[in-house]
Amino acid sequence: QALLCKYPVMANFAKQLNISSLANMDELGWEVIDYHERLILNDTLCVTHGEAIAPESGAGGMKEMKTRMMSGVSGHSHRASITTLRNEQGSFTWCEAGHLASDAVSQEYTHEKITNWQKAIVAMEWDGKDWWPQLLMVKDGRIVYNGRIFR
Repeated sequence: QALLCKYPVMANFAKQLNISSLANMDELGWEVIDYHERLILNDTLCVTHGEAIAPESGAGGMKEMKTRMMSGVSGHSHRASITTLRNEQGSFTWCEAGHLASDAVSQEYTHEKITNWQKAIVAMEWDGKDWWPQLLMVKDGRIVYNGRIFR
């Protein structure tokens, strides 16, 4: 903030230093959703940072799903899982999306040598009726999606 006051020309530069512009998301047709915003897609899928936490993978996702009674994706726990629930209200699936931080950052953040976090991303496909989640684990900086390895 002080730097921007002292050097006003930096304000325009600072506006460009965001994930959307750095990753050319506009050109890809992607939209960045604010950290605290929940996105509801087709009235059936909640995409959110999340609020629930639990010590094991899947337990936080189950809490999120039971709270919202809909399918969804969250990343709050930094764990990777796909959890399902079927009850009188329907069938639901919740994905905990893991994280993409380095091990050093994870350890520094938690002050622990080993965290129960998993590196992963979630791919969701919509067929016009249902969502189909795929949990893509990151191993040595690589993921496999549709039979292809990405680095």
